[in-house]
Amino acid sequence: MVMKEERIWAFDILRIASAFAVVLLHVSAEYFDESFYSSEWVFRNFFGQMTRWCVPVFIMISGALFLQRDDITIEKLYKKYIWRILLVYLVWSAVYASFRIGSNTNLLGFIGVVISGPLHLWFLKMLIGLYMCLPLFWMIVKDKKVEIYFIFLSFFVSVVVPLFMFVIEKTSDNYFQIFTDLGERVKFSMAMGYSYFFVLGHFLVVHPLNSRYRKMVYILGIMSVFLLLLFTYIPALQGYHPDGYYYSYKTPFIYFITAALFVFAQSHCMSIRQNLRRIVLFLSKMSLGVYVVHMLVMYVFSSSFGVDSRTFHPGYWLIIYTIIVFVSSYVVTGIIAQIPFLKKTVC
Repeated sequence: MVMKEERIWAFDILRIASAFAVVLLHVSAEYFDESFYSSEWVFRNFFGQMTRWCVPVFIMISGALFLQRDDITIEKLYKKYIWRILLVYLVWSAVYASFRIGSNTNLLGFIGVVISGPLHLWFLKMLIGLYMCLPLFWMIVKDKKVEIYFIFLSFFVSVVVPLFMFVIEKTSDNYFQIFTDLGERVKFSMAMGYSYFFVLGHFLVVHPLNSRYRKMVYILGIMSVFLLLLFTYIPALQGYHPDGYYYSYKTPFIYFITAALFVFAQSHCMSIRQNLRRIVLFLSKMSLGVYVVHMLVMYVFSSSFGVDSRTFHPGYWLIIYTIIVFVSSYVVTGIIAQIPFLKKTVC
């Protein structure tokens, strides 16, 4: 494996964009079910589906960076990287737990809430699992053919198989229920779902696609955008909720959209103007902090000021409110980053 000397600015741009997308996704998710089916729901569904690529992009960036490293021992992996993510998780889970628990909660109950964590921190727990598998991934990416095999296998297991089971469940009688029962017990998609993004990020950086394959990826990504919206709006027009399958990170639509965005950034954002680099570096560095604190910022706005995603018309307010939360999260993150013993929990 070869170490990359030059900075890949595309990753910084993608981090910032993904951090904004995470905030917009969670802002749009507020009152999602309660607003069905109304003009408000139409906007929430649109923005939510258009930003679901955010977490997979974060994973691809991590894979692209870590899988090129050949200087990390298993000891260093646990002591420096896994411990750091675990620390971020425990600290912020404890912060959120302090807002969630009741006055009668004892210490054991508080610890239980901390361990379970708030919903949006699931990403950190998943990332710890991927980091623990890094020594195995390093062996895989040493051989291009093995890496390609793993990418196709993980795509098949985490996308094709669940899609097959979903179609069977919706279109077939009980005779075929054995397939969906098997899938539910074996949990195919859980085995390799996010490792696909992790390894794919490395592959696309080390083996860049030529213009022909880039165009194919772009076409698949654009088609996926329209299909994802189509499969959620058509059921709504008929008066019933779209299936939860279409809101998963592991649909083929999200896979293709994510890959298209990653390839596009890789091809068009490899360098930025000199006078913008300090700002981009700062925003990129603080993106982890935005991820962990933005839900707290939203809670404070709602509980203290009575402002949330429903304050004004969603047609314009969802974006404006997202920008407010996004900027506020950066301010909070910047302040926390000045506190020595908390700095590592946000950047």
